[in-house]
Amino acid sequence: MSGGIADMMNPKDLLRSFIPLGAAWVLSQLPLSEPSKVLLVRGAFLAQSIACMALTMAIRMSIARRAKEESDSELVTVEATEVVDGEMKKVKEQLTVFQYDSKTLRESTHQHILGSVIVVVMHLQYEYTIPLWCFSVMRGLQHWEAPLCKVHVRGLSFKEDETLKRPFGSGSKFSLYEMIYRAQSDMKASQGTAASGRGAKKASKREAAAAVFEKRRDSAKKK
Repeated sequence: MSGGIADMMNPKDLLRSFIPLGAAWVLSQLPLSEPSKVLLVRGAFLAQSIACMALTMAIRMSIARRAKEESDSELVTVEATEVVDGEMKKVKEQLTVFQYDSKTLRESTHQHILGSVIVVVMHLQYEYTIPLWCFSVMRGLQHWEAPLCKVHVRGLSFKEDETLKRPFGSGSKFSLYEMIYRAQSDMKASQGTAASGRGAKKASKREAAAAVFEKRRDSAKKK
């Protein structure tokens, strides 16, 4: 509990959570007409997409180069949530640094593409500009602060930043697989509690019935 409170009270994370609000306020205060703001937002999204694409390519080339220079003796143990026998379960696997970094980059790219598609559809279908603008600002910052970018582009290591020790901390604590896994665990726990409660009720009913039967039998003997 104390660790979670400490994470929430981290000043850096707290300030970062206000960035979307600040970005939306700045956009609303710009002395521009609505068509000009739309062009500005679209330009920011395009610039952010190009920058993220360039960083992704740089990270990919750095991963491939380090794989040739370094040996794969170092292994990274990761815990993934997968579907096993129709249920979400946590499975541990060992990956080389090259495999782990490649997998992390691939997952980050998928998340970026999915987020881009969502905000673009919202912008084109419903003419929303704020989600596109906030996504452009936040995604650029997140990409620059991502562990892979720090390691492969900015040249940092876990000696300068403890968060860069593999496996990296999860960027999203509420992924789809994780939510499904937790929901299944909660359902099993509630079902187990309900079953034990029903079992206790049935046992108490049987005990009450047995006590009534004993009383009736005792009274019949006395007669």
